[in-house]
Amino acid sequence: HDALPIFAELNAEQNHTIFALEDYSGRSSGELSQRELALRAAFGWEPADPLQVSIGVQRRDGRFRLPSVLAQQLPYDSLPYLRQGSLWQVSYDTLDSRSFPSRGVRVEANWQRFHDDYLNVRSRSETYGLQAQAATQWQSHILRGRVRFDRVDGPNDLVELDQFSLGGLLNLSGYPKNFLFGSEIQFGSLVYQYQWPESRLSLFKAPFYLGASLERGLVRQSRFSAFRDVQVGDWVWAGSVFAGWDSPLGPLYLGYGQAESDATEQPYRCYYRDWE
Repeated sequence: HDALPIFAELNAEQNHTIFALEDYSGRSSGELSQRELALRAAFGWEPADPLQVSIGVQRRDGRFRLPSVLAQQLPYDSLPYLRQGSLWQVSYDTLDSRSFPSRGVRVEANWQRFHDDYLNVRSRSETYGLQAQAATQWQSHILRGRVRFDRVDGPNDLVELDQFSLGGLLNLSGYPKNFLFGSEIQFGSLVYQYQWPESRLSLFKAPFYLGASLERGLVRQSRFSAFRDVQVGDWVWAGSVFAGWDSPLGPLYLGYGQAESDATEQPYRCYYRDWE
């Protein structure tokens, strides 16, 4: 007999995220730090091998620590919070690799609803997310496309506890990781990769790639990032060239990225090691 396509999962995850803060000249203005313990229980259904649907509940207990440049504006230097609510998620995944896919499609959509409690304020918020990626290969040539949309809806005069970010190689190249962040993200990219013939370069029989990307992203900002020079609704073009290796230790990249935005006087970066 075939196993029932139903599953249950319990998950506990400790997250620590650093959002980079720089002024127009590229000088550091400190860091916005977020620590969070997330507990999740869900039931799921797998009607077909690549398709999963799940619903569940979650509890997120965390704290933002603010640098002085933000603490003077808000005004507080620490923001503890507790979020409890429900979640729904559906995913369809036929990609042949998560790091360097050459064939297949992955689509993931999620919806979350929270009761939020912070700074003696109680409110409700909803978060929506959609990510889609597709890849195709012809001989040694690989073309990958990716789109992403994330948004949190809550009271307009309050701080949003979900902060989505862009920055890093292939994720608005030219900026540091998590450089642009806010309450809504829109992003799209097109990546070309050339898979080097294994007969010419064989490192532990792991594929080696040369590639380039074209990217465009939009960040709608919350009060956490209101001091930035990027205006709400600014679209940013970016691109990169890179070499990648699907090593036994995980994906490794060496690349150069360039962004067009005036958010910093030096919207370019060299990248190495892993890209996320």
